[in-house]
Amino acid sequence: MDPVEYLKTEILVKREKTRLKTNFTRARKNIVSHLEGNASSATVKDACKQLYLAMDEVVKGLDSLSNMYMEGDELEKSKIVIAEMEKIELEYGKTTEDACAYCCAGARPTKRAHTS
Repeated sequence: MDPVEYLKTEILVKREKTRLKTNFTRARKNIVSHLEGNASSATVKDACKQLYLAMDEVVKGLDSLSNMYMEGDELEKSKIVIAEMEKIELEYGKTTEDACAYCCAGARPTKRAHTS
């Protein structure tokens, strides 16, 4: 791929990455809001489904960007994107763990879900 086309593709993929990460963050903050507002278990479970879908989409988008960097021999950029994926997966795990505790055991959410 010529350098100009590569740069155009990178810009488009990064724009999509930003959109997907924003959707994930909104979905995660929606759950946190429900937990703080004593929402019903059904509401929290529905929000968890939306978070799962958002997480799945953002990981796919980040994977696509990482692969593009790998194919372009930009290994450091690929490693940065992989670290972003790992952070998203950690945030997802923390938030769903708190949601499960809220729904299954009637426990109040922990502070971990409140990180940005």
